[in-house]
Amino acid sequence: MTSTEDSATNNNSTPNGATSDQQAEQHKEPEYDGTELDADENVESVVQFSSFEELIARIRENKEAGNAMFKKNSYEDAIPFYNKVLEVWFNLKENKYTNISATKEQFHQAEELVRDTFNNAALVMLEMRNVGEAFRCAQNAYRVLQNTKSVYIMAKCFYFYKEFQRAKTYLAIVLKEQPENKEAQALMEKCDEEEEEYEPPSMFMYNNSFRNREEDELERAIALSKAAYEEEEKKRKEEEAEDLKRKQKADAEQEEILRNFQIEQQKKQLEKLKEEEEEHQDDDYEVEIDDDDVHVHHDENEDEIDDDISLTQSEIEEQMRLLELEEQKADFIENDDVD
Repeated sequence: MTSTEDSATNNNSTPNGATSDQQAEQHKEPEYDGTELDADENVESVVQFSSFEELIARIRENKEAGNAMFKKNSYEDAIPFYNKVLEVWFNLKENKYTNISATKEQFHQAEELVRDTFNNAALVMLEMRNVGEAFRCAQNAYRVLQNTKSVYIMAKCFYFYKEFQRAKTYLAIVLKEQPENKEAQALMEKCDEEEEEYEPPSMFMYNNSFRNREEDELERAIALSKAAYEEEEKKRKEEEAEDLKRKQKADAEQEEILRNFQIEQQKKQLEKLKEEEEEHQDDDYEVEIDDDDVHVHHDENEDEIDDDISLTQSEIEEQMRLLELEEQKADFIENDDVD
């Protein structure tokens, strides 16, 4: 292989420019050289970054350095650079960078870089005929972010194991998402052709227990990948629910503020109307009295009669009798004065 592709669309890549001998080698049973993509003593210890932008820059720098080695067919030299990327990623997932924080966009950018690193590392492992490690890298890339390139690489791993039916199952997933993917189409045709000509090896040529063990490992890897996706989906939904709750709370608080403001305005209007009404009533009480108005005054000895009191017939007669007595008394006093 001479190049890798790291675009966000995850276009798949396969070995280019292979000779006929190299093509023949692809159909041999994969050999394992013990190489694994893990952090080793050459990977630097945990360092703190001043910002998340610096962390992303470090990831991109090492990924591109690994890709440069890959393009030179220096596959073993690419592994340390990819390991440095993954070292930073694992430290980030374990919250070892306590002095920096990231926005969702920044974290997603880091995820894309790590996904591409895992996929490129998987292609390196395929070139080194370490198919099991290649599958593990592709599966980890799929865990970080679902993408068709990882599925294509896993299909290719099954192809190397001559598990044509399983390879075609994965290729069908790729072609469903990318019907025009020529590399997936070509590998599907190879699976169809070689499946017809393929004769399973005898027990002496192939260890059936080893085969079953590898199948179980791949199935577990697929199950883990599905579980990881479901966990991420659950986490995403929980975050969306929390965001919705916060929005609803903020809306309720805003509505409460608006309602209190409206109530306060209504109170002020009512107080203003009340004041205007009181002023109007004071104006009504300021009445000018005419000289012709009659004011009735009684002597101290006279009883004041309230017009509002309703008297019975007997009470009226008694009042009249008292008035007559008063008149008689007045006449008597007047006659007495004349004498």
